[in-house]
Amino acid sequence: MKYSNQIKPFDEFWMNCILNQMFSVACTYEPSYRYAAYLNSYQYFRWEAATDPLFRYPTIDSMYYLDFLYQNEGQKNHDFSLSRVFGPLVLHHFPDRDSYLHEIRELCKANQIFSLNVDLFYWIPNSMAYQKFHWYHYSLFNGYDETASTYYVIDDNLDGYMEHGIPEERLIVSYENSEYRTNPDYVLPPVLKYSIREEIPPYELTLREVCFHADRLIREIRSFSLEGQWNVELDESRLNDYLTYSVVGINIIANRHKANESLIRSLRELSLIPAETFERLLAQIQEIRSGWDLVKQLFMKASIQRKLDRPQCYKLAESLFAKEVALWETLLQTKH
Repeated sequence: MKYSNQIKPFDEFWMNCILNQMFSVACTYEPSYRYAAYLNSYQYFRWEAATDPLFRYPTIDSMYYLDFLYQNEGQKNHDFSLSRVFGPLVLHHFPDRDSYLHEIRELCKANQIFSLNVDLFYWIPNSMAYQKFHWYHYSLFNGYDETASTYYVIDDNLDGYMEHGIPEERLIVSYENSEYRTNPDYVLPPVLKYSIREEIPPYELTLREVCFHADRLIREIRSFSLEGQWNVELDESRLNDYLTYSVVGINIIANRHKANESLIRSLRELSLIPAETFERLLAQIQEIRSGWDLVKQLFMKASIQRKLDRPQCYKLAESLFAKEVALWETLLQTKH
């Protein structure tokens, strides 16, 4: 027998494993939450590489959701748009550490929406980390085929974000090597169980909230520095890893600007900005998107040439930060 939660992957752009799975669930239940995914509630960060904390690279992460994930109280948790879709997240431990397979099957049969901590080294073929390096991750389960002993998850590889079948033997090795199983200092549980609210109000995108974040982003981007980042010369033996991490960070930035284009189009479709403002913003965001694609190409080229022109990357990225500031300034000039 086959069990399925019939969750539709949110595949418009990539944020991170937690947010893409949460928006997949949210938009399956209430499609208007795609506007919440477009909202510019993000920040730039200096990220530490998972395998070498001395290596830093720029990327983007969304605000508020970590307060929900870690069950922090207060305004930040309230401001997370998906708190209107999900009830409290259940941080679940298997009662018997070694009888997890039976419980995973039972969770699937009960149509429980949950994600499991796994090691991407073993998880999905044709993914960036598969059989290359260990990267820990939560994967969203969407069903189970009892006859074929196959689990269905919504996850990403180089072909996109979609449903994948996972044979039981691969589930075992991926979970046995997960961060939860191998790192005694890991604080999160092996399973994140999602609960859905009985009533889910539609999401309303407002120009006021978009402008609030635009004003915040202008201040934050102006103070963001690339100094000490993309330092691939730290350890020559880890050059491939450093370039891969850098591309991951750039890819998230590029995907966010894809979301920003969807945000701008939505503002126009909802008649929240005039046509002339829309045309200016669209031209600006498309130039920014093309620029980050070029930065990504420089890193891909470096993986072949075994050398990165870091000053050139800095110069291009800093020009793109300036263009993003100009983008949000254009929006704030809109009369509303």
